[in-house]
Amino acid sequence: NKHIYCEWPLGINTMQAVKLARLAGQANIHHAIGLQARQSPEVNYIKEAIKQGEIGRIISCTMQVATQGKGGVTDEANSYILKKENGANLLTINGGHSLDVLCYILGDFRELSAVMNTHYTETLIQGTGVTIPKDTADQILIQGTLIDDISASVHIQGGVYPAFQLEIRGEKGVFRLTQNHSSGHVQFGDLKVEKVKYPTYLLSAKGVYFEEINVSSVKDNNPKGYVEKAYNMLAKDIFENRGQIPNFNDAVKLHQLLDAVRTSAETGEKVVLDR
Repeated sequence: NKHIYCEWPLGINTMQAVKLARLAGQANIHHAIGLQARQSPEVNYIKEAIKQGEIGRIISCTMQVATQGKGGVTDEANSYILKKENGANLLTINGGHSLDVLCYILGDFRELSAVMNTHYTETLIQGTGVTIPKDTADQILIQGTLIDDISASVHIQGGVYPAFQLEIRGEKGVFRLTQNHSSGHVQFGDLKVEKVKYPTYLLSAKGVYFEEINVSSVKDNNPKGYVEKAYNMLAKDIFENRGQIPNFNDAVKLHQLLDAVRTSAETGEKVVLDR
């Protein structure tokens, strides 16, 4: 009957996540899932600015997530993420955190199509000369439509030069969220917001207003920074009996989204999500 903070993902698969969410609900406790990128001041700035109509009606979004890991080289400690059976891989970790940010800002997917490819079938463990088999995808492409008819395109890559960028295009301008010194993990912070404002409904390079927005006075390069904020939010939830922190039910929704990606990739068909 203790309150729980669980690192993402919640379970090896959705079945485990659903069971844990049910048990946590029955225990009548506060439960939180470690989707700590929601604590980013930059992410929350963009979310609120879009809500206020800063760049008008949102038309589309494009997200690129790339990491040097989960490809042809790894270390001993991270070798477990190259096996599907362990439930922690490029799709669940880098993809899960990044897709959660996208949906947190813009809303859930209504439908999607996906492709998952594996270019590295073996991985070298650094310092050992040993190679191990790898059965997880290192190229994931997702296209779909969000609930507000926003067109979305996502590319998640492993074993390549790292980067993170989310670009959101509206009728009146663009928000761009990038990561300095990226390792392809948006939840590590050190994010930057840029805004482009068009002249009034004039889609021309002339008169375009560009601004880099310093949301937080101190940039947080510590990957534990957002986790600390999440702990504090959970503590406040407990003391004030509220539910602001993302919880196990949010985790189940994200697990189900990743299931839809896998299903589409395996069947070659579009998947409609039940929301």
